[in-house]
Amino acid sequence: LGGERIAASLLAVDPVGRVAHGRYWGALASVSCLHFEACYYQPIAWCIEQGILRFEGGAQGEHKLARGLLPVSTQSVHWLRHPGLREAV
Repeated sequence: LGGERIAASLLAVDPVGRVAHGRYWGALASVSCLHFEACYYQPIAWCIEQGILRFEGGAQGEHKLARGLLPVSTQSVHWLRHPGLREAV
C-alpha cells in the first residue's frame, strides 16, 4: 500500500509430495480482496511457478468454490488443552 508491505501469507510446503498448504496470513490494513490476493491468488501463482502439484487452501468457506478450490475431505490432529474449547471444537 503506497509502496509498503502490509500483508503476508505463509505456506507450509511438502517438497516430496509437492503440495502446499496455505491460509495462514496477517495484514496491517483492511483492503478489499487483500485476503484472497495474499492467501490464494499469489500462492497459487507461486505453486505453478515452482512446480507444486497441489495447493490446499484450508478447510471451510464457500467463497473458495468461486476461486476454483474444490472441497476435499480433511482431518485434524489438533489437541486442545482447555476442556470447554476441546468439547466445542
